[in-house]
Amino acid sequence: MTKEELALATIEFKLDQLTQKVESLTSAAKKGKDLPEWVSLALAVEKKGGCSLATYRTRYYLQPCCGTNSKLIGGVKSWPKADVIEWLAVDDSMLELYARKYGIKVIKH
Repeated sequence: MTKEELALATIEFKLDQLTQKVESLTSAAKKGKDLPEWVSLALAVEKKGGCSLATYRTRYYLQPCCGTNSKLIGGVKSWPKADVIEWLAVDDSMLELYARKYGIKVIKH
């Protein structure tokens, strides 16, 4: 493989990664379109899917904003819609970077 072919392959790989992230964000925005201004953990988990609600409750680093930036709305821990839409796009491969944004350490299981 020549230098040019290697460079082209690298660019194509990075473009594929970027395309996947854009698709993920677009999907998250569509899921979040009908969310209220403040979103409870139960509703956020229903939109995201994946683990059970109990798992999200006990592992704060899996919650929107890694469990931070929440407010009590009617006595229920809730996050702003924009934060939940961002969180909907986060998958396990992005979790450490997402957690770092909020100063949280991800616990490996």
